[in-house]
Amino acid sequence: MLESDEGAYAGHLWLSEQADLFSGVPKLFVTTVAVTSNYRGRGWGRLLIEWALEEGKRRGFHSIALGVDARNEAARKLYAKLGFHVTRMTMERSLA
Repeated sequence: MLESDEGAYAGHLWLSEQADLFSGVPKLFVTTVAVTSNYRGRGWGRLLIEWALEEGKRRGFHSIALGVDARNEAARKLYAKLGFHVTRMTMERSLA
């Protein structure tokens, strides 16, 4: 959990260990990363992801993955700056 200097909830990061669906190779997966709107734009999202990268190395993983909403341009830009690249895409269609 990420807390402000005042002890207020500011965000969180959840990690899970998963086997790649196709190769079976284990990897660390960022299940959730969130920073509350009050604390965005302060570099805290970057701090959480950088911590996850170090944690992955500490645990001996060779890769880390995450999912991001295609409409979340700020998050996509941050992840790209931190070295993440697209490996899969999900497509969706309304049935209405």
